[in-house]
Amino acid sequence: MSRMNEACKKVLDSVADAIACGVLDLEHRNTLEVAHIPQFSNEQQEVTSQAIMNLFQGTNARQLAHQVHAQLGKQDTEEKDFNEIQMAFQKHFYFSKAVKSGKAAVLLITKETTNIGMAWVQLKSIIPVVEPLIP
Repeated sequence: MSRMNEACKKVLDSVADAIACGVLDLEHRNTLEVAHIPQFSNEQQEVTSQAIMNLFQGTNARQLAHQVHAQLGKQDTEEKDFNEIQMAFQKHFYFSKAVKSGKAAVLLITKETTNIGMAWVQLKSIIPVVEPLIP
């Protein structure tokens, strides 16, 4: 088991009702590592990874940042990508944080019964481990 996988597995085991934890390469648009419960299929993993990549680096993120700056009357900055994303669906939470200067992201998916604060703490705890392993 790789160090990256061990780190993801640690989060999966530490967060109540965690479903999957992974590391995504946003620059090359691929999944570097994912640890998940058996019920989380490869198809679900792929769809989720692609959706998170699109949220972080898609044109919609850039357009949203531009519109918000314009509406607030502030000068637009070069920063057009999200740094952190938290989404709540009816039965699941998605947590994701950009790492390695926005070239990658860590991801955690949980059931809606998960403590949000604990999920963020555990997800951020693996950054010092996985970031140096990201190509």
